[in-house]
Amino acid sequence: MKPSAILPSVALAVGGGAVGAAVARWAAVSPAPATVGLAAPEPAPAATPLPPDDDLRRELDELRLTLAAIERRLDAYERAPAPVSAKPAAAGAAPVADEGLSAGQQRAVFDLIETERERRAIEEAAEHERRRVAGIELRVKHLGRELHLSPGDEAFLSDLLIEDSRRQSSLKEEVTDWSDPQQVGALKHAHRELTAWRDEELTRRFGPERAGSITAKW
Repeated sequence: MKPSAILPSVALAVGGGAVGAAVARWAAVSPAPATVGLAAPEPAPAATPLPPDDDLRRELDELRLTLAAIERRLDAYERAPAPVSAKPAAAGAAPVADEGLSAGQQRAVFDLIETERERRAIEEAAEHERRRVAGIELRVKHLGRELHLSPGDEAFLSDLLIEDSRRQSSLKEEVTDWSDPQQVGALKHAHRELTAWRDEELTRRFGPERAGSITAKW
């Protein structure tokens, strides 16, 4: 969902008070209906709507400016990359006010955008995982036809290789500094242990010869 899709709800929250107050004053300046007697009233001429007063016109203009400021801010925030870390504000410093938006309104808009970005990041990670699993399963099917594996053996091999891939990804995520020889060395050691575990599982299931063929073709 684009941040622009959030705009109606944010605009409603920001401008609701102004619109309500404006409508109330509009009703206040409208003439009250005249009291009629028992005699049948004569047809009243059509009432001419009163033009908005200066205060109402000014508040409507301010509301339009506020909505335009929200839209500009959303567009700029969507184009900007996500900040790596936020710098803490200096003690006693007042929050920077965007044109037409209070500090609280800015925070509300930013929170909505960050929530949407987090949701999309989760969806993208899930889609990446789905494609990774689907790719492994497709390769196992091709390998199963080539080596004449049974459906049960294909299912076992698929589960084993998916778990192996998941553990490899987890090991890489643990490295915080690829220029650190100690971390890189620990990763290589863990990778060798993971490879040994995978080969043991293949040998236990398929025997040394067939396990070697699977490893070579994989």
